[in-house]
Amino acid sequence: GVAEYADGPPAAPDPRRPPLGPWRLWGIPYMLTNSPPSPPLVLDSAVRFIQAPFVSWRYSEQGNVARLELTSEPRPIGDEHLEEVLDKFRSLLRHVAQRPAMVLVIRSDVRKAMLPSVRQIRRFLGFMQDHGPELVLTGRGNAIVVQPSGFLGAALVQLIRMVQRMLPAPWPETIVP
Repeated sequence: GVAEYADGPPAAPDPRRPPLGPWRLWGIPYMLTNSPPSPPLVLDSAVRFIQAPFVSWRYSEQGNVARLELTSEPRPIGDEHLEEVLDKFRSLLRHVAQRPAMVLVIRSDVRKAMLPSVRQIRRFLGFMQDHGPELVLTGRGNAIVVQPSGFLGAALVQLIRMVQRMLPAPWPETIVP
């Protein structure tokens, strides 16, 4: 994505820093100020620990490092449950992104995961594109634990690689067998 000054080029740009005011990054408006944002409220416990039929997660913070650990369950991914999890993930991303010093690392254990439907893959890709700025601001690493045995394991690895090609991350990513 390209960052552009929303009101056209500033009258007398300072080469040492970008001009304050409205900006657009990936088509999303932002306001650049010379003061940090106020800290967010405490994250709701409903976002710290999630148990959905197909995944559970545990979120923790230590200093300026936020850690999200996801563990898949061997159950089908229901569309309504996927939306609930994505909504919680949206809240978590915004919570972390509101604090400039915070970084997010994610560990996803998908050894027991069932394959998502094509509709669910498209929904996930759309979500990731919509929330790319928050991920770019905070994300610093992603490890995916996979057990690539059999046809389903190989299909899951190929699915992960396809998503990584379509939406390359600016931080290190790895698939761990």
